Amino acid sequence: MFVIEGYDLLVKSKDKVILDIDEIKIPKGSVFACIGPNGAGKSTLIRILALLQAPQKGEIFFNGEKVRPKNIINIRRKMSVVFQEALLLDATVKENIILGLKIRGINPNVAEKKAKYWMEKFNILHLEKKWAKVLSGGEAKRVSLARAFALEPEIIFLDEPFTNLDSYNKKSLLNELSEILKGTATTTFFVSHDMDEISLLADKGIVLNEGRIIKEGKIYEIIS
Repeated sequence: MFVIEGYDLLVKSKDKVILDIDEIKIPKGSVFACIGPNGAGKSTLIRILALLQAPQKGEIFFNGEKVRPKNIINIRRKMSVVFQEALLLDATVKENIILGLKIRGINPNVAEKKAKYWMEKFNILHLEKKWAKVLSGGEAKRVSLARAFALEPEIIFLDEPFTNLDSYNKKSLLNELSEILKGTATTTFFVSHDMDEISLLADKGIVLNEGRIIKEGKIYEIIS
């Protein structure tokens, strides 16, 4: 069973091919990595699969259902995205995490419990009343991840979420996220150029170069 399938995906800018992928399938419950050099098309691919950008050609399927204009909003609500930069509101940590739950109509008491649960999981409960704009880079990353997981998505997209972290915070957060992904079995599409991150988190993946998939398989095969 595949959560996301993409076929004949094409993105061009003038005469330059940004993305040209015949087929990509993300298995349910997998942590699926996308690795490649800068400019390979990784961020474009994550936006296409997360339904944040439409390809000029191609089709996307979610749980076997073709994505169309009439169902795209409902499907997006089953996804979460964490970008390189922590895009937080000018509000408290808890308010940032609860907002997405409120938008989805979750009961306020339930939303409060979910927010506290994920703040505990990412070791930021002590920051719940702190204003987001004064957080350190590592704290902001944790808030972004807690907010994404609180939505209990069917798939979570991570676009190089450990960028600009110092080695201590990066190692700590990597270990925490690894345990969380194993415990929740949340399907994850994970973009990185760091082999250490990929070897710890992912089980399957692709290598992208110049917008095309040049290798696909299990992570140990890609690394070797």
